[in-house]
Amino acid sequence: MTLAVEGLAGADAAARAKEALAALPGVTAVEVRPAQDRAYVVCGHDVADSALTGAVGRAGPGLAATVVAR
Repeated sequence: MTLAVEGLAGADAAARAKEALAALPGVTAVEVRPAQDRAYVVCGHDVADSALTGAVGRAGPGLAATVVAR
C-alpha cells in the first residue's frame, strides 16, 4: 500500500510516522521516504485505509496521510 504523507520535513517526523504505522495490527513492514513524501506499507487485506491514515495523523502535529495505491 502506498500513502502520500504530508509533514515529513524532518527525520523525527518520518520516524514517528514509521513507528505509528508499524504498531498497527496486521502491518508487517513499513518504509518511509521523506524525499518522496511517501510511506510504503505491507499489510493484510483486513487493515483499513482509515487505520493507516489515522495512525499517521496521530503520530504528530502536521502529519497527514492519504492512500494513493492499494
